[in-house]
Amino acid sequence: MQLALSRPAEALETLERAAELEPGSANIWWNLLRAAYGVRRYEQVLECCEKIERMNEDFSDLWVYKGLAIGQLRGHGDEELACQERAVELDPESALAWLNKAEVLDNLGRSEEALPSYDRAAELDPGYSTAWNNKCVVLRKLRRYDEALRWNERALEALPEVANLWGHKGKTLVELGRMADALPCYERWRELDPSAVNAWVDVSYVLGELGCFEQQLNCCVEALLTWPDQATLWNNKAYALRETGRFDESEEAYARALELDPSDANTVLGRAMLRRRSGRPHDALADLDHALEMSPRYAWALLEKARVLRALGHLEDALLALDKAIEIRPGFTARLLTRKTLSWPSWAARYSRPSEGGAECPQWPVDRRVESALPGKEITGPPGPAAACFPVSGPLATS
Repeated sequence: MQLALSRPAEALETLERAAELEPGSANIWWNLLRAAYGVRRYEQVLECCEKIERMNEDFSDLWVYKGLAIGQLRGHGDEELACQERAVELDPESALAWLNKAEVLDNLGRSEEALPSYDRAAELDPGYSTAWNNKCVVLRKLRRYDEALRWNERALEALPEVANLWGHKGKTLVELGRMADALPCYERWRELDPSAVNAWVDVSYVLGELGCFEQQLNCCVEALLTWPDQATLWNNKAYALRETGRFDESEEAYARALELDPSDANTVLGRAMLRRRSGRPHDALADLDHALEMSPRYAWALLEKARVLRALGHLEDALLALDKAIEIRPGFTARLLTRKTLSWPSWAARYSRPSEGGAECPQWPVDRRVESALPGKEITGPPGPAAACFPVSGPLATS
């Protein structure tokens, strides 16, 4: 008997009764196992596995589910990996088994070892979007962005209508700093799956990074009609309002974002930037202290705190905050600061570095809008010969 398990909670009761009536039917126990997994009853999954094994049944998918249940109950470890390896041994043509082996290896911190298993899963089933997606994630985690982009391209050749593959390509391009190229990918993701809230979030984010603040605002306003309690959309709306000079509306949007997610240090930082720019440095400083209470090693918050302290005339305290930011993120050198900050004699003396040719790094000719930069990216210095003074480092974490 094969039951459609689209409603596993209802199927579970029926299958439990069927197992009582036919306790020797491995097929019933197998369907019961799947229904139990669907409602996260992992102990029952293992009980079903034991029943099936006693009937001398031994097949790949059984070990896949057994491993998954063990991972949920006991944490990812060698026991879970052994189950997935047994699944591959029993059916080396099972894309599901290879995928789950890859997932366990990645969860165990053995991401490099996981990559060939993802390859094998996609090779066996080119329509298996999860295999394509998850390898993208692992390659980005390993900071192998160029390789991830090539994998994205292969995935989209195989499955051009799978929405979240476009999202993964967009994320890879963001990591490479190619915001303009990322935008059409996110827009295609949104077009293929308008119900994906993260597609709207990411479109709005990239529009902000590109300086398209009115478009960013329109995107957020439209999305919030469907997801009125999505905190990141409120944060992005607040950002767009701030950058278009609508400070009062921005303050309201930040308040709503923090009402929905008071633990988001990034949103608190954004409001601090707003308050500094609207002439409220003491309120900004209170926000920054709160952000740093939540995330003490938040280098972007320390950088903004230095700017606020400087505005209040506390130059030595500002320099201490900058010192700490650079201690946490060595990439935070003078390239992250605005022209005015670079003009501090004490800062310039402490951190300016000669290029390879021995010439002093020039000050930037324009303000780099550090105050509007969001965590997750790092602003690089001017192009051309001066770039030697401002080496590019990896993207920054949000906390």
